[in-house]
Amino acid sequence: MSNDTENNSQEQAAATQLIAGVQQYFIPGNVTVTVAGVVITPTAMTAALQSRVSTINASITAKAALSNAVAAEATTKATTKAIVSAIKQLALIMYANQPEVLTVFGIAPRKVPTPATSAELAERAAKAKATRIARNTMGPKQKAKVKGVVPVPIASAAVTVSGAPSTGVEFPRFRGHSRKRDTRKRSDPWQDASDVRTPPSSRPMRSVS
Repeated sequence: MSNDTENNSQEQAAATQLIAGVQQYFIPGNVTVTVAGVVITPTAMTAALQSRVSTINASITAKAALSNAVAAEATTKATTKAIVSAIKQLALIMYANQPEVLTVFGIAPRKVPTPATSAELAERAAKAKATRIARNTMGPKQKAKVKGVVPVPIASAAVTVSGAPSTGVEFPRFRGHSRKRDTRKRSDPWQDASDVRTPPSSRPMRSVS
């Protein structure tokens, strides 16, 4: 049950209960109610509520009938689809050259394809060739002629350096005898007693004239 149908059923039940209350309590006491300036008697209340119940009931019945009709339509279409197709095919076969008969069946005659002219065929071929060239399309034989080429690596000269790794900077070499550092210990000439020279600080200054 859909939400709409469920709501209608609830409203219908509520209106029916209101009718029972009006008839049991409002009619004997002649209780009235004013709506938009109009006095509503118990009899009018009952009539309004009954109209509401009847309308909802009719709507529920119509919706149920519509749902059943839609389901029946779908079922009928599914079961008769193959028969309809067979009838159309039979009419097209029997009256293929009689379009006026096919019109009676409500079937449009099949269109007969018009053969292309030599000019149209030449134009199609030219377009196809231009398209293949633009897309670089190749056939099986053309593809078979295309071979891959493996690049040959360039051999580099290997340089072997013995000893410590080279820093890339060459230092000049001295030819001939290499000077050796004198590691002999020298004494202070001013502290040697055998040295009779006078220290520079005690020598007399020359006068400059």
